[in-house]
Amino acid sequence: MEKDFVQKAADVDVRVWAGYLRLDIEPYTALAIPDVVPAGEEWNALAAKTVVLDRVRLAAMIPQEAHLDDDLRPVSRWAEERLELMRAQE
Repeated sequence: MEKDFVQKAADVDVRVWAGYLRLDIEPYTALAIPDVVPAGEEWNALAAKTVVLDRVRLAAMIPQEAHLDDDLRPVSRWAEERLELMRAQE
């Protein structure tokens, strides 16, 4: 698994994909990361190249009222358990 996320974000040449897909505009790219990229220099370099989808930022996008929805309760519990584990490892 590649740990250099900034380099990984540059792996896809959007101009080439736009040509393959015959798009008039360049498509966006996103990089899903099974980790958390802390704020700082690496985050700035990564966010300048692509949309970053890491677990904490995705979880933060869930509206508070959505936690009341029965379908999201298991997801919310799972995220809370993982955050507790991460805090315990610090």
